[in-house]
Amino acid sequence: MNIFTVKGIVYDCDTKLPLSDATIILVDSLQTLKTTTNQAGEYTFKVSSNRKLKLTAEKDKYFSKILNFSYDDLAKKDTLFSPDICLTPYEIDKPIVLKDVLYEFDKATLTEDSKGKLDHLFSIMEDNPKIEIELSAHTDSKGSDAYNMDLSVRRAKSCVDYLVSKGIPISRMTSRGYGETRPVAPNELPNGKDNPEGRALNRRTEFKVTKK
Repeated sequence: MNIFTVKGIVYDCDTKLPLSDATIILVDSLQTLKTTTNQAGEYTFKVSSNRKLKLTAEKDKYFSKILNFSYDDLAKKDTLFSPDICLTPYEIDKPIVLKDVLYEFDKATLTEDSKGKLDHLFSIMEDNPKIEIELSAHTDSKGSDAYNMDLSVRRAKSCVDYLVSKGIPISRMTSRGYGETRPVAPNELPNGKDNPEGRALNRRTEFKVTKK
C-alpha cells in the first residue's frame, strides 16, 4: 500500500508571513483528517488513499481556500508537496480593492482581462459559501456628479452580473455605485493641476464582506 505525505505551508497573502493555528482539513471518499499548522505555518498528513483529495484551509478573519487533487497528482511521487496556500485576510465592512478590474472607456462593459481578475473573487465566493458581499465601483471627478454616479452604478452591476453568470447566487451580492463621492487620493494637486495618479487610484472596483 502506498503511503503519501501531503504537506505544505499556509501563509498570509498580504504579508507573506506564515500562519500558525490555521485549520487544515483533508477529505477523501473514506475519511476526514484534520490538523492545525505549527508556528512555521506547516502542516503534514500521511494518507494511504488513492482517491481524490480535497484540502481546505481555514483561519478566523481569513477567507477559506479549497484545493482539489486527483490521484494522478498524488501518484507522480510518494510525497505530494501541495502548493503552499496563501489566505487573504478580511474584516466585515472593510473594502478590498479588486486590482486591475477595468472597463471599456466611458462604458460599464468589463474588459476581457478584467473578467479574469474577477475570477479571483469568484473563487473566494465558491470557497466561502456563507459570505455575502457588496460590490462597489468608484470614479474620479471628471464628468458631472450625476454622470459619474450612474456610470459607477452600472459598472458595479456588470461585475455582479458576471459573477451570477458563473453561478454565484444573486442573493449573496449587492452592487453599489458611489461615483466620485469616496476618493482615496486627490484628483487634483494642491496647485490645482490634474493628478493622474490620484485619479487612477479613485477609478476602482471594491468588494467588502457584509455577512459571514
